[in-house]
Amino acid sequence: MTSKEKLLRKARQGLVLAREWLARHPFAGLRKTATAIHRLLALTVGGFFVIMGMTGSLNVFDRELDARLNPNLTVSEPGGRYRSPDEMLAAVQAAHPRRVGSWTLVMPERADGMVTAWFEKPAETYDEFYAPLMVSVNPYTAEVVASRFWGDTVMTWILELHEELFMGAFGRTLVGMFGVLLLCSLATGLTSWWPGRAKIRQSLRVTPQSRNAGRLLFEIHRAAGVYGAAVLIIVALSGVHLVFPGWLESLFKSSSAMGDIHDKLDVKSEAIPNASPVSLGAAVLVARGLFPKAEVQRLMTPDTTSGSHQIWFGRPGNAAAAEPAAVVCVDQYSGHILHVERLAEGPAGDAFLSFIRRLHTGVALG
Repeated sequence: MTSKEKLLRKARQGLVLAREWLARHPFAGLRKTATAIHRLLALTVGGFFVIMGMTGSLNVFDRELDARLNPNLTVSEPGGRYRSPDEMLAAVQAAHPRRVGSWTLVMPERADGMVTAWFEKPAETYDEFYAPLMVSVNPYTAEVVASRFWGDTVMTWILELHEELFMGAFGRTLVGMFGVLLLCSLATGLTSWWPGRAKIRQSLRVTPQSRNAGRLLFEIHRAAGVYGAAVLIIVALSGVHLVFPGWLESLFKSSSAMGDIHDKLDVKSEAIPNASPVSLGAAVLVARGLFPKAEVQRLMTPDTTSGSHQIWFGRPGNAAAAEPAAVVCVDQYSGHILHVERLAEGPAGDAFLSFIRRLHTGVALG
């Protein structure tokens, strides 16, 4: 037998042994690869996962923390009726007479909260990716209490770090990719952990009395990762959807026209412009006829002479302005309803995407 034949014979024997070993351990090769990828992700982008997690946790309580940091933005003696939307808008416009364009009035979630009037593109921060003006208004007196720019406050600084890493559109895309990598990390972590059904309980044990600190940390990491995987998958998936909405919208055949939930709907007034446009309060009254029991979340004034009033209504029992249940567009000249976007009554795909968005922001469960 020549040396070449001997080499081929050994190779065949090696293949036979490899097949027999893989038959007994079908996931061993996959587990080894998954472990290597999991470790690589931890070493390269694990720090960014920590930053996203910490800032995201703080953002869930952004309004409460902002109120603690700025006690002057809390109504000391709440009570009585709110002033009309027109009075609040007039106060804001009087405080900022040179800012021409659309204003968005966001209603407070608590009785002692302020109405926040947003102006999306002020001259001072026009070239920045996102830095609107925020004007706080006492809803009971229609008094302007404070005017602040996005990014100049502690909580908006933290939110900007979480959403775009202070790098604008590129940073936002980068954050979305970190979400994809987090999903990969979770998938590879679960794959490398899977012990088989018979050993699941044993594999999740943590032995605090262990003298090996490294072993103890590994057991804690393993148990925390497995028990928290469902929550982390939802958070990562919803975060990716917020950055790349088209991906899941195509998958679930979403029919919503909202796109980014913070965008105005592109609905134009159809009536002939005149010198007596419909007031914001009148537009709210018309829109409320469709949803008499719903709470108003936001009021958007027209951005141009052809734009429309847009009224956001919240879900029953949840006035959080993160996402509406319905949006009503009212002609600014005739007062007629032009369009109604019912996000709460859309197809199952829309309902699912809406739910995971609200899970990500922490408002889905109240």
